[in-house]
Amino acid sequence: LVLKKTFFVFFVSLLMKKRFQILDEARDSVLSVTVSDHEILTGSADCRTRRYDLRKGMLYEDFVGSKAAFQISIVGGIGQNIFKKKMSVLSESVSSVNFSRDGQCTLISSLDSTVRLLEKDSGQLLAQFTGHKNNEYKMDSCFLSSDRQIISGSEDGKVFCWDLLTGNLLYILNHPVPFVISSRLDGDRRSNRIRTTIDFSHPDLLRNQKLISNGKVVFVCDQYLSVWSPVFRRLFSNGPKDQGYLVNVHYDQLVDFLLTIYPTQKQLTESNLKPMLNLANEFDVEGLREKCMEFMRNCSKLSLMEQLELADRYHLEPLTSELIVRLASQRRRRPAECESAQYAHISDRTKVRLLEAIYNGVADHSHVLVNRPKTRDRLEHFKLKSELNFAKLHTLDQCCYFVNPYYLAAWSDQILQTLATTGTAGSVDQLTVSMTDDETAQFLLAIHPPLVTIEDHNVSQLLKAACTTRSSGLLRSTVDYVLHGSSTLFVGEKLYMLDRCLLYDLMPIALLAVDDPQQLLDLITRAVYNTLGVQTKACILDRLASLLRPAANRLQNVSRTTPDS
Repeated sequence: LVLKKTFFVFFVSLLMKKRFQILDEARDSVLSVTVSDHEILTGSADCRTRRYDLRKGMLYEDFVGSKAAFQISIVGGIGQNIFKKKMSVLSESVSSVNFSRDGQCTLISSLDSTVRLLEKDSGQLLAQFTGHKNNEYKMDSCFLSSDRQIISGSEDGKVFCWDLLTGNLLYILNHPVPFVISSRLDGDRRSNRIRTTIDFSHPDLLRNQKLISNGKVVFVCDQYLSVWSPVFRRLFSNGPKDQGYLVNVHYDQLVDFLLTIYPTQKQLTESNLKPMLNLANEFDVEGLREKCMEFMRNCSKLSLMEQLELADRYHLEPLTSELIVRLASQRRRRPAECESAQYAHISDRTKVRLLEAIYNGVADHSHVLVNRPKTRDRLEHFKLKSELNFAKLHTLDQCCYFVNPYYLAAWSDQILQTLATTGTAGSVDQLTVSMTDDETAQFLLAIHPPLVTIEDHNVSQLLKAACTTRSSGLLRSTVDYVLHGSSTLFVGEKLYMLDRCLLYDLMPIALLAVDDPQQLLDLITRAVYNTLGVQTKACILDRLASLLRPAANRLQNVSRTTPDS
């Protein structure tokens, strides 16, 4: 589906690679398009929304307006399908359209600074949301993942959040801030995140070394890649080459690889898992292998035998042993698993280990106990000066670690600024951070491969370290964990962490997860409440007031009538 910059939308066949239908009913630019499994909803500058029902072959046009607007009847259809519908007129362009998750409603933003909730089939106005500014530019609005709140951008640099049921304004999130808050209709739990972007097509202070793939140039930091890969370390050992280095990797896969290991930390998916395993194997990137194994353990939808075939092919231990144990324990699946196509591609050695585990009940546990180096052993690596880690990093407690300043600068804007003011490479041998020994140690473990897992016991230190060093990559990961990743952290603990890091704009997001007012009443009586700042307490009380409103009053505030004719 392609949004044309002029007045129409057309379909493109992915197989035939040509358009096969044009939707040209719009009389002005189409500004927004969203789709469901069988419907297309568009909003255009001609002050109309159009819903195309592909199953019925029907087109529905809506004009949504204020109470001063008038209503008209429209007769139309696609082909021989005729329909009649009453619509209220809108005098401003439609800038954003969305379906609700249940498919019963549509959310429409227009350039009269209003977001409207409509019943999809009848076009009836259910509620409207105001307070933001949207008169000149396209501003997106959408449902939060629960369909209980509406969120919209605003031309005054703020994000507005309303309660869907009452129409009351819940929060105003101020911008600019060092992160972008967004919400997706697909319910992606990681949609509220701090976004980090890197453009590898242009050089900068850190990325001045050229890799050439498919005739295209990618600018990288040789020091950064040397930390992740001994292959790149050897490649760059002879110093920079003006003409760059040729790499036998497809350009798109190379960029994907860089985004996965750089502070962007692009998430692994089923589609890029195998390419990343190939590159991890080719460049001997142990940290990326660890990421792939973690993804296969926790997120992959591949069958156990498919995972075993990959683990065997790329020598992923201890994952191979773990999968053998799991397959052996599922006795009822023996025949189906061992007759699969993936089983035929497994090495003889792994087949023997698997069959012995299944039929003799004896599993080879020799590799299961292979773990990452202990934290203390990994920290010892930073206590010794080396060719790669040559600069001293001093903490508040006078502890000293040896680090690569250019690698740290890729993660930390604070250290990047230090490098920018220092100048040449030879003079960068001393760095100082305003962190304790423990915070510094956790920071180093979190950004060096294999990246330490963020958990309840270290998230507080990592969040503080991310804010102190201005590390957007680490901040994104820790904030995601605080808001969405932990199932055991008490809301008071989350608010305390955000409060001590002055992340006040994230307080409303954290509080949206609280549905029971008793939780907030209990929080107010706890000692942790007295440690919170005034802005955090105000957010708590605002959320509590919203939750304590009687349900009857909420229902009465919702407009469920269309404008009079």
